[in-house]
Amino acid sequence: MLYAAPFVLVVAVLNALQMLVEAYPGGPPLSACISMVPTGHGASTLTGTTPFSITTNTTFYTAGENIEVTISGARFVGFFVQARRRDSGSDTNTAVGTITPGNTNIGKTLDCGGGTDNAWSHKTNAAKTSESAIWTAPTDDKGTIAFRATIVQGPSSDRYWTGVYSANLPYGSPPDDTGDMSGPTTDPTTGSGHVVYGSSLLILLVSFTVAAMNN
Repeated sequence: MLYAAPFVLVVAVLNALQMLVEAYPGGPPLSACISMVPTGHGASTLTGTTPFSITTNTTFYTAGENIEVTISGARFVGFFVQARRRDSGSDTNTAVGTITPGNTNIGKTLDCGGGTDNAWSHKTNAAKTSESAIWTAPTDDKGTIAFRATIVQGPSSDRYWTGVYSANLPYGSPPDDTGDMSGPTTDPTTGSGHVVYGSSLLILLVSFTVAAMNN
C-alpha cells in the first residue's frame, strides 16, 4: 500500500503526457474555431517557411459554386481548414460556405460559429501527404475569400503551422481576355472572320457600278 500512491501518480503523469503528445488525434475542438490555434499542443517549435500549400482549382468564385481545395506538401498528421473573408472591414474570424471532405475516412466537418459544416479537419492522426475537399460558396456573400489552415506536421504535437493561407479568391469571373474586339466579325455560318467585310465591299462596288452605268 505504501507504493500505491506513487504508482497511481506515475500512471496519471504518463497518461497526461500521452494526451499532451497526441493532443486531439480526432480533430480540433469547437473552442479552436476562431483562433484556429491547436488546443493542448503548446507553442510550436517550427520556424521558417511552411512546407505546405493550400491550392484551389480556380482563381475566382461565384455564388453557390463548388471549388476543390487541396492541402499538399510534406507529411502531416492533422489539419484544420476554413474559408475566411479577406476584404478590409469584413468579418475575417468567421468561416463561410460549407465543406465536403473528399475522403471521409480521413477528414470530417465541424460546425463553427453557429454555422453548419463550415470547417474541415482530420479525424485520424495517421500520416498524410495530400487531402482534398469541396467547398461550396455561400449564395449571399460576394466578397474576396481565402482558405486558412492550421497544419500539424508532427510527429510530436508541438510541430505545427498556423495561418497557412491559399491565394485570395475574388468573387466574380475572370476578365474576358478575347483580344481586340474591333476586328472582323465572325460569320455564324462559315466561321470566317472576313466574310462580313468582304460582302460589304462587294455590295459597295456593285452599287458604284450600277450608279455609273445609269449616268
